[in-house]
Formats: sequence, C-alpha cells, structure tokens
Amino acid sequence: MLIFFLACLFALAGYWLGKSSTIHPSPPTAAALNKNYFIGLNYLLNDQPDKALQLLIQSLSVDSDTIETHLALGSLFRKRGELSRAIRIHQNLIARPNLTVIEKNQAMLALAYDYLAAGVLDRAEQSFWIVTEDPTYRTEAYVKLIDIYQQERRWLQAIEVALRLKKHADPQISNALAHFHCERASVLLKEKKFSEALVELTNAKKHQRRLSRVYLLMGDSYLQQQEVKQALNAYQQVQEIDPDYLSEAIPKIVHCYQQLNSPDAFGHYLEHTYQQWPRATVSQALFDYYRQHHSMAKATAFLTTELARQPAPSLKSLLQWIAAEQQQEALIGDHQQQLTVLNAIAVKLLQHKPVYRCSHCGFAGRILFWLCPGCKHWGSIKPIHGVEGDG
Repeated sequence: MLIFFLACLFALAGYWLGKSSTIHPSPPTAAALNKNYFIGLNYLLNDQPDKALQLLIQSLSVDSDTIETHLALGSLFRKRGELSRAIRIHQNLIARPNLTVIEKNQAMLALAYDYLAAGVLDRAEQSFWIVTEDPTYRTEAYVKLIDIYQQERRWLQAIEVALRLKKHADPQISNALAHFHCERASVLLKEKKFSEALVELTNAKKHQRRLSRVYLLMGDSYLQQQEVKQALNAYQQVQEIDPDYLSEAIPKIVHCYQQLNSPDAFGHYLEHTYQQWPRATVSQALFDYYRQHHSMAKATAFLTTELARQPAPSLKSLLQWIAAEQQQEALIGDHQQQLTVLNAIAVKLLQHKPVYRCSHCGFAGRILFWLCPGCKHWGSIKPIHGVEGDG
C-alpha cells in the first residue's frame, strides 16, 4: 500500500516537474529533478520506500501549490502509525524558508499531532504552544494542551490553559475548570494543606456553583481538621445540589452524626431524607439506626414495609432484609435454608454489576471516576439507580 501510494506521488511529481519545466525552462534544474525522479522510482521497485520517500521530499518543492500534498502524505503516515515518517515530512516543511506563516503553522500543528500520537508529550506541548500564536488554530491547540495536562495530571497548567480557552472561545469549559480545581484540592488534602485546599474549592465554586464534588471535598477537609459540624453541613448540601450523589455523602454523614453523638437529630435527618429520596443507601442507614437505637423488630418491619411498597426495590435492600431475617432465632431450618439460597442468588446478581455509569457515553464500572475514561467528560459518571443500583 505504501509503495503504491508513493508510486502515485512520484507519477504526479513527474507530471508536475515536466509541466513546470516546459513553462519555465531551466535545463540544469530540470535535468537534476528528472534524475531524482527516476532514482526514486528505482528505490520503489527495489522495495526501499524510506529512501524513495526521502528523495521525494527533497525533489518536490514546497510552496503553496504542493504543501497540501506534503500535509496529506504526513497525515496518511500518522494514521497508519508510521510516525517517524510523518514527523520527517512535517519537520521538513517547517524548515523551508519560502512558506507563509499560516502554512508553517499548519505544518507545526500537524507535527504536534505526530508527537502526540507518538506519546512524546513534551514536544507535542511545545508545538501546540507555538500554534496558539495563530488565531486560526488557537482554540484547537488549547484543547489539545488541556488533554496533555490532564494525562500528566498537571492541574495548575490545565487551569491556566482552560482560563485562556474560556476567555477566547469556550465558556462551557467552566465545568472542567471547576474539576481541575477539585483535583488540585485533592492533592493538597493528601498533603494536609487544608487552607490551600479550601482556596482551590472556593475557586471551583466560582466556575461551577452546583457541583457536588466541591462539597464532598470540602466536607473531607473539615473532617480531617476535626471540624465535624462544618463537615456535616458541607456533606448535607450534596443532596440539595445533586441527589444522584447522595449515596456518596450518606456514609460520611453517618460518621459525622456518630462523632457528634446526636442520635435524635440523626434519626430525624434520615427519616426526612428518605421521604424525599428513598434510595437504598438511605434505607440501609435508617435500618441500622432503628436497629441500634430502637429495636431489631422495628428495623426489620421498616425494611419489610419498604420492600413491599417500592415497585422495583433494589437488590441491596433485599440483601439487607435477608440478613435481618437470618438473625431471627425463631426461624425454622427450612426457612433459614431458603434465605441462604436467596441470599446467594442476590449476591451473584450484584457481584460483577457496575455501580457507576456515564450519562454521556454509557461507560460503566465499579469505581467513581470524575473524568470519564471513555468520553473524557467531567462529572458525567454517576451512581446507578434502580433494581441493581442504589434504588
């Protein structure tokens, strides 16, 4: 395929050279070009495409009439995975002094994509930055720079470029910007730099006020500093902003109430929350609350009623009900055995089921990624609700 493509290019080059030498005769130059043309064909016939390619690059002059041919050839090599050849072509274009600034930027952008495809991210980064000087390609280059910084987890640089992109072309980048600040805050929390982390979270809210992740991280920051009431307040705001992430906040809220030793307030909160959002995570927390602060009978009665009331109860709630029933000492052997079989079936059904799913591309998994590995959208992955999810 490569040899055939180069042969076609040599045929076109021969036609172009012959035509140009007829219109503008220059015997020595034409003779040299014709010589290179036949040498190149000889390389192709002897299965030496790299030498043929090098000769073609040297022979075919680069100007406004031929630059598209060079760019198309380089793009072909990149798509075929022959990146060294693509890089060679585009580097040769950039080195030519007779190109316009726009044409050189075209070649530089193509070279940046070559480096990106080859995984040479530092050179790709340098090339994309050069291209940002051209308004025609600035937005495209900024987007690719953000991709590079996301891969390398260089969040400060990602924030810098995203701010430029927001200013010049894309106000929708605000959601990504908020997550960049959250990523930065996560790093600072691991380093116990709480005040700096809160600054990052405050900046995140400036770009996206209704982002559950901000309040989850804010709660984590306060909790690590033993400021339990402030942590609780932050976690409880999640359900008002996006109830889909309530399952992420509930375990943290339970921990805060335990730290505060406020069982009555905790029970009131769970009952009120469950009336608004009857999710499996909330019902499990309410079951545990009834069991610990009232009685096992009340906890089991609550769960039995809820399973019967819900049109499509979750398997998680069913498993909890089975566990509660198995603790009843009065059960006869056959009933215990039936519950054991039922429990095994429910466990197998849930064992390999995804817990989270991207609303944009459908990617599913058992870990919450804030940046979808499939479509690269920020904040599109959420907990699954329904029979096999959170209820």
